[in-house]
Amino acid sequence: PIIFHTNGYEHSIWDDAMYPPRPVQGFLTNDQLQLLIQRRTSRVPLGSLTLSTSIAARPYQQRAIRRVSEAFEKKERRALLVIATGSGKTRTVISLVDLMIAGHLTRRTKFPATAGSTP
Repeated sequence: PIIFHTNGYEHSIWDDAMYPPRPVQGFLTNDQLQLLIQRRTSRVPLGSLTLSTSIAARPYQQRAIRRVSEAFEKKERRALLVIATGSGKTRTVISLVDLMIAGHLTRRTKFPATAGSTP
């Protein structure tokens, strides 16, 4: 089951089959809960999928994607890529998102604006 627990002020969700408990701001809708449950069976291991070399063709980019994929397979929800300036971080992340969509881990991804970026 998907478990919600609260003390009346702070709320947490625990998908006991996939991830440890994490804080949330509110409760999920019925459709969102059904999607979480559906992803348990439709999920494809990221290591079994092929990377798109047309997006991230460099070997170090592909290694970075594989390492992040391994972290996600270990049920970690966060990963940090540290790559030198001009070496294709954007292409690497786009290829990672492409892999996650193919593996049914996500449907949409939002890239937050940084302090120095222009809209």
